[in-house]
Amino acid sequence: MNTVFQPSLAIAFSYAQHVLFVLALCAWFIPTALPPTHAAPVRRLAQVALFLSAALACAWFTRGWLGELSVLNTVFAAVLLAKRGSARTAMPNAVAACLAVLGLVLYPSALHLFPFDVYALGYFWPLSLGFLLFAGALWWARLRVWAWGVVVAVLLWALGGFYSPNLWDAVFDAPLWFVALALVVRGLLKKK
Repeated sequence: MNTVFQPSLAIAFSYAQHVLFVLALCAWFIPTALPPTHAAPVRRLAQVALFLSAALACAWFTRGWLGELSVLNTVFAAVLLAKRGSARTAMPNAVAACLAVLGLVLYPSALHLFPFDVYALGYFWPLSLGFLLFAGALWWARLRVWAWGVVVAVLLWALGGFYSPNLWDAVFDAPLWFVALALVVRGLLKKK
């Protein structure tokens, strides 16, 4: 791992990302699985501790299956938990559409289905300027949390604090793309 941060910190950050991912999946698919907010303080603390330990155990598996997650995936998971499992309000339509189109361009080119590999651009710093412009557009659209997510991803990548030297990995990943694609398809089906 080629970072300026300690490898143990990078691993702890990765596990924290996966715990958030598992908790967000629980909130999305099984909203009743989250500890109730009206329980007594001691009982609620015990429920939260049990829930977090189960999420940590699940994170150990998801980290092995999915690999490392992007910063935007972590932003989505945190917002999804804050919204108590409502993915429609956690990821706005504009963000879902941008991420869905991005994945439709990025992943086929990484599989060499296009003559030009867009994924290879992630190793060069000019792509970070494009992402900062994207963060500015998100800020202008009043999607502040998502704008900060992009800025943090670019900063982590620039400081060498991310596991991959490719900027695409810091900003974007396959699970996030599947969620964005599902939200776009669901929105199109609802319109019809």
